[in-house]
Amino acid sequence: MAVSATNEGNDPLKKALTHGLALWAFVAPLWVVVGAALRGKFALDFRLAFLPAAHAVLHGVSPYSAIGSRALAGGTAFLYPPLSAYLLAPFTLLPPLAAEIVAVALLAAALPATLLLLGVRDWRCHAVAFLWWPTIIAIQTGNLTLLMLLGLAVVWRYRDRRAVAAVVTGLVVALKILFWPLLIWLVATRRYRTAAFAALASVLLVVVPWAGIGFAGLRGYPHLLSTVSRYEGPHSYSVAALLHAMLPSWGAATAIETALGVGILLLVLVTGRRGRDRDAFALAIVAALLLTPLLEMHYLSALLVVIALYRRQFGPAWVAPLLIWGAHATMAGSTIQVVHVLVVASASVALAMTGWPGDWWATSRLSKGLASPGRKGAGPSLAPP
Repeated sequence: MAVSATNEGNDPLKKALTHGLALWAFVAPLWVVVGAALRGKFALDFRLAFLPAAHAVLHGVSPYSAIGSRALAGGTAFLYPPLSAYLLAPFTLLPPLAAEIVAVALLAAALPATLLLLGVRDWRCHAVAFLWWPTIIAIQTGNLTLLMLLGLAVVWRYRDRRAVAAVVTGLVVALKILFWPLLIWLVATRRYRTAAFAALASVLLVVVPWAGIGFAGLRGYPHLLSTVSRYEGPHSYSVAALLHAMLPSWGAATAIETALGVGILLLVLVTGRRGRDRDAFALAIVAALLLTPLLEMHYLSALLVVIALYRRQFGPAWVAPLLIWGAHATMAGSTIQVVHVLVVASASVALAMTGWPGDWWATSRLSKGLASPGRKGAGPSLAPP
């Protein structure tokens, strides 16, 4: 047994893969972030959208850009409810570069925090998560997506503690409205009071901050969102963008996408009613991504939560998203690229929820080569429901 353990420890494949994963998990994100900084694109969303919005609400004016403005045309306009602008107000006290560095560092820290809350302790999962292209883009651009994932993890971890689940769900929905299917999940799993309190919290967290600026920009907000959706949506990674390549009308594409999203929400209701809490939660996240007509690359980092719900050890579901590495960060380059990204995202979810190909992975040399120190290679363990 001692000889076997020694041979396993001296396995060159294991050493190469382990050292390579640890190295690239640090080098790849740093390379992208530094490269963006050298091109003047470091923390672009934070610098051009969120920080100006924070300054605007502190002065009591609308944080939203006018239709036809340079910010809207350049894809850097602030599009969130005012709450996030208020929450980022302390960053206005810092010099701009310091604020950007602190914001990016906090976003990067949110990634392992999310996985730990979901019970993922395997260092390989944490390492490969930093290699995912959507998470690298989320860190590099300095948007709120990774903080939303932390919120999702808190909601799942404390789903049976009504006050925590309601407040955090309301906060997540108020910060990023596309996560409203979480309310359907709460209803589906018979957490009616939590759902009611969460809905109330989300309304209050949208209305009260808006009242602080005299509801400036509220009247034109729906038109702003529809305009951005109409002009940027067809060039994004959404299902509607894929359908638009085959249909003459953007309205028809979004209608079909909505119908598909409703179908997923029905599955949320069915699985939730049958006591399959985890499946319903995962499907609610999938529905949120499916129902948005403007799906940017960093949104797909939400799949981290879906995979972590099912796979607490390293396996194919964690590796599959690497296949979209290097895709266009904001708008899709072509219809083929949209198909590629959506197929990889769907396959990643399927691998997580089904566990395929567990037996092959458990016995493969690649699995053994990437085994954690002190462990024999094993397939990804199924997280408890």
